[in-house]
Amino acid sequence: RSLLKAGIEIFPERAKELTEYLTHLAPYVTAELLDDELDKNGALAYGIGKGEKPSCGNVLSVGIKGGEKLRKTFGNPEHDYYGFPDTEMAPLYPAGLVGIKDKDSELYKLIKNSILLHHHAIHDADSPEHGSTCMGWCMMPVYLARMGMGYKLWNHLSDTVSTWIIFPQGFGAYTPTDIDQDIRKRNSVISGGYTYRSFAWRFRHFDYETLPICAYAVTEALIQSYDGIIRLFPAVKPYERYSFSLYAAGGFRVSAIYDKGMIHASISSLRGGILRLAIDNAIIDPVFECSGEYTFINGTFETSMKTGEYVIVKTKGYEPSVVVSDSENTDAKHLGHAVLGGEKEF
Repeated sequence: RSLLKAGIEIFPERAKELTEYLTHLAPYVTAELLDDELDKNGALAYGIGKGEKPSCGNVLSVGIKGGEKLRKTFGNPEHDYYGFPDTEMAPLYPAGLVGIKDKDSELYKLIKNSILLHHHAIHDADSPEHGSTCMGWCMMPVYLARMGMGYKLWNHLSDTVSTWIIFPQGFGAYTPTDIDQDIRKRNSVISGGYTYRSFAWRFRHFDYETLPICAYAVTEALIQSYDGIIRLFPAVKPYERYSFSLYAAGGFRVSAIYDKGMIHASISSLRGGILRLAIDNAIIDPVFECSGEYTFINGTFETSMKTGEYVIVKTKGYEPSVVVSDSENTDAKHLGHAVLGGEKEF
């Protein structure tokens, strides 16, 4: 779907043909929630959304086999289908066919159910298999950010780092079945006349999967622009402070501060073009400063910019007083079990 839609924009001369293909794609297949996924009050019985009401009564199926709708059940031994990880999340990421703007759509609700049923990133005694864990390569932090689910993102992100960032330089390892006794046990190693204690886990490779996923999730929580519309602070905690300077799709540089619900952002154009900025709950009582005229279309701020021009958007009456400065790292950083950096061990 996303490729066909992109093709229609890139090759307008083939729009009729590509639109015909798009309208004849197979529809999404859905499957009902299972009885054991709900508690007696109709809330979800486990997963990161345990205790929440489901957004609807279905989830996306990953296909049909022998007339049976297949779906991931996150370890339920009676109904389990794992297949390729997170196939049902593809419309959200990487396809970008659904996101924050689609909160009232059926597709958004179907994907949200799968997200809420998903494993925790730490040992989950309430999961069907009593201990299933969201894997280190799982894109769940990105899914949560793309859905605007900041109320779930940051705890899950911390748990992901604590569980999967095993080594002090940011590397992880595969399948931490027992963090305290297995991954972090140490063996005595003699090298160059020194004896020191080294991390050890037999026949397990180290990897660099978790750290970039977490970094990308943080970026998506601060700013999104994958669909041509810039969204500021779409998945942050409402009573925290954040600041960033990042590039957005379309050739824009965005420097912004979020201060407990108030914002101040400067958006400059590096090559000219149309700036589209979503005005949602992250921007309260917005005030705009720009050199050209602007309009609002379906809640989206829009203006034409030349190279070098900039737009200021801020909460009415707010002037930032937060000063961000660099400081030298003098010690290791700790988050749960994870440590970034460390003291000399020999």
